[in-house]
Amino acid sequence: MSRIGKRPVSVPSGVQVSVNGDTISVQGPKGKLSYTSKGGVNVKVEANQVTVSLVGNDRQSKANFGSTRAHIKNMILGVSEGWKKGLELVGVGFTAKLNGKKLVLNTGYSHEVVIDVPADVTCKAEKTKF
Repeated sequence: MSRIGKRPVSVPSGVQVSVNGDTISVQGPKGKLSYTSKGGVNVKVEANQVTVSLVGNDRQSKANFGSTRAHIKNMILGVSEGWKKGLELVGVGFTAKLNGKKLVLNTGYSHEVVIDVPADVTCKAEKTKF
């Protein structure tokens, strides 16, 4: 049995988790997400915690146990804090800069690579010293 699946997931303030059959819905300040569990697991919301318990004893149910808990934790993180992804450019002459809603990368090609930043993504280019 999964050790990760046994841990309860804490729900921060401002986030609502609801369970309707096999569908788990999470709503927070950054949006709304839902997930349909694959079966063999039972999801309960108690106070400020979400617990996942194993119902079946077959191999697939055991596999779904930890995965369901991980999906719920990731959904809660996504609607409360959002996701961050960083890129570090290391090398002489490698640069990144923002030009309006376009990210311009100079990474060793003979030309600059221009990426359009989607409307719902926040992007910043900072210069750091080592």
